[in-house]
Amino acid sequence: DIYLEPTPGSLPRLWLHGKGQSERVAYLAAQPLTALLAWLEARPKTEHDAVFVNRFGGPLSISGVQKRLGAYCRQAGIRMSCHQLRHTFGRHLVEARVPITTIQQLLGHVRLRTTETYLHVSGTQVQADYDAAMVEIARRLSLKEL
Repeated sequence: DIYLEPTPGSLPRLWLHGKGQSERVAYLAAQPLTALLAWLEARPKTEHDAVFVNRFGGPLSISGVQKRLGAYCRQAGIRMSCHQLRHTFGRHLVEARVPITTIQQLLGHVRLRTTETYLHVSGTQVQADYDAAMVEIARRLSLKEL
């Protein structure tokens, strides 16, 4: 389901079916919303109400998405999978300091442990967190910075 004009205080979003038919929401920031609206204008007219359709007008399957991404990657001379895009999204959320429970919901993980195991914080982020903590500890203890 697509909610492009949600109620006030809500973001545009998609309701998706994930593994095991679990439902989750995918919010749409300005750039993907603009791209989706452009696609909906250009989308071929078919009897199916799927947002993305294959060359026969039917719903685009998971393997269809994977094949298209593979073709585009070959054209660009890069290697990337759908899962790598998902992992990168999760990692960017971690680095933006989004709470892990929010990331869990956005990625559709049932168990928080799943989110924790594959989202590794970068060394730069660890250093920044350490530095911020030391500044805060020094402030609380009224220690002079060295």
